[in-house]
Amino acid sequence: MSETKTCFVIAPIGEPDSKIRKRSDQILEHVIKPALEEFGYTPIRADQISEPGIITSQVIQHIVDDPLVIADLTGRNPNVFYELAIRHALKKPLIQIIETGELIPFDVAGTRTIHVDHHDLDSVAEAKAEIIKQINSLEEGVEFHTPISVALDLQILSRSEDPESQSIVEILQAVYDLRSSVSALHNRFEELEAFVHTAKELEAKKAALIEQMGSSVKSVAIAAAERLSEYSWLSDGSLRGANLAGANLPGAYLFKANLEFVYLQGAILAGANLRRANMLGVRLQGADLSGANLQEAFLNHVSFRGARLSEANLQGASMAQAHLEEADLVNANLRETHLWDAYLRGANLQGAYLFKANLEHADLLRANLQGAHMDEDTILPDDTHWTADIDMARFTDRNHPDFWHPRLWLLEERPPS
Repeated sequence: MSETKTCFVIAPIGEPDSKIRKRSDQILEHVIKPALEEFGYTPIRADQISEPGIITSQVIQHIVDDPLVIADLTGRNPNVFYELAIRHALKKPLIQIIETGELIPFDVAGTRTIHVDHHDLDSVAEAKAEIIKQINSLEEGVEFHTPISVALDLQILSRSEDPESQSIVEILQAVYDLRSSVSALHNRFEELEAFVHTAKELEAKKAALIEQMGSSVKSVAIAAAERLSEYSWLSDGSLRGANLAGANLPGAYLFKANLEFVYLQGAILAGANLRRANMLGVRLQGADLSGANLQEAFLNHVSFRGARLSEANLQGASMAQAHLEEADLVNANLRETHLWDAYLRGANLQGAYLFKANLEHADLLRANLQGAHMDEDTILPDDTHWTADIDMARFTDRNHPDFWHPRLWLLEERPPS
């Protein structure tokens, strides 16, 4: 091993305990330092300079004198690019790194830059290997060029009156421009690869979380729902058509969740917050939604057959053509609920609150309406408004002399059930 040499690390530092400082420390400790040790370099960052004096002058001194500089371009920190420009002008060995997924500024895109994701062990290993590879090249005497050094060299040549020198300038300028374009394209390609890789990882993570949300283990299902919410996957349609049958989600926070056509048969959603959720076409047969908050939820064409909705808050919900056969709606809040053409055959609506509810064309055959609360704004199946003297049995009892049903003609073709 050669004698100890200093490598100055230009990096965004941030305040102590900040995310920026934590990441910078991790990159230094787990990526840069192990790579430098193979060549006898000791890394030092601006916040680690302990000598007395003006810190800015000491930083510049390191940038000018140290045999190697590594610059972390992550976050486009102004101080980083100021210090980077000084090193570029000196045409001295420099290695650039940046967080995976971040765009490299055009002005430095011509200089090869190493991408690293400090959360990914494979990416950390690849970054270390690339740093070692670049140091090897520099130690072997490979000439190092920067945008500034090339520009200065071309300026000196352009001042010459020698026609040959002028031609060389034109050729070198064209080559440099081409090299910069190729490097920029290469960097963009790497960024695209990183983006595709990240997208695939996210899709795999999403699929795993959706599967976990369907777990019968409460802690697993709830945690998965929370993670899906963090990524906005609960509301962006990612769960459309998912199979979450038997999911154990009591008390889950599913506000404004998009659950279109999700299978939730037998799921436990007691006390869940499903306010304003989009549940078009959801299958909830036998599910437990007792005490759930379904205010203003979109529940058209939902199958609630045999579901428990006692004490549920369905105020303002849209339940047009919902299938609620044998559903338990005891004491449910159905104020202002839209139940047009809903199938409530055999449903238990005992004590339910139906103020201002719209039951137009609803099928209430065999439904239990004992103690149900209605007012003059409640629209009944025959499109009339409720009054105190109306006998609701005419909608529930087929043998009632004044029986009314939205599809009476169909019932007349079948024997009483």
